[in-house]
Amino acid sequence: MDINTLRTMFPKTRKNAAITGNIPVAYFEENEKEIRKVIRAEGYRVMYRGPRVSNKQSSFSMTCRCDATSVLLYRK
Repeated sequence: MDINTLRTMFPKTRKNAAITGNIPVAYFEENEKEIRKVIRAEGYRVMYRGPRVSNKQSSFSMTCRCDATSVLLYRK
């Protein structure tokens, strides 16, 4: 698996700084080992997207992995 495969499978639908479109959490967890290799090789980071239900911090800007419905890849 490489980044071009992920971009083809999950194209961006919004104009933002993400490398890929929304990757469903189920697919990410199923293929996490291979995706993490790509992330390390390319220097990307994972951002979880979805409701911020479990976040007990004063800032609600980040989604916890347990609440995520999708994943986006960004440059570091």
